[in-house]
Amino acid sequence: MKQKNDENYNPKIQKALNKLISEEIIASEQYIGSIVATCTCQSSEFAQMFEDIADDEYDDHYKKLVAYAIANDYDVPFKWKDYEKHADPKAFRLLSSLKTGEKTKYYIEKAVESEKLAVESYMQIAQDPDLPYEFTSICWQIYYDEVEHLSKLAILNDALAAGAELKGF
Repeated sequence: MKQKNDENYNPKIQKALNKLISEEIIASEQYIGSIVATCTCQSSEFAQMFEDIADDEYDDHYKKLVAYAIANDYDVPFKWKDYEKHADPKAFRLLSSLKTGEKTKYYIEKAVESEKLAVESYMQIAQDPDLPYEFTSICWQIYYDEVEHLSKLAILNDALAAGAELKGF
């Protein structure tokens, strides 16, 4: 891995990678946790959407960030204590505070909070002029995915509020 005395080492990139990789793992686990934390009768209302978003968080976002880190010789966090250390504390608290047996609305609201944090994280990092275009372009791609997740969750929440039957949503 790049060392601080390496002329190509950028501590801002390492810090950003640590944060974003950690938050993607936490977000993915939060979506899966939400599905298994409630009864099937409740989770069926949001399970498919949450599975799709969890897959996107891991299979797309996390893997893109890890690929960038490896290709550019940066460290990749891989332990839960590192995820907790590097992620926004609010993200880790959201996952840690998930309760079992709650109604659909509870899990959707937690997911909305998580996506708002993600949007904020990616926006801040992508706008940093000290980071290279190759890295910020990945951040912008993921930012727009996070905005899409937030939009889907808003639609789900509106449908729930309107009393729509959400089976298989």
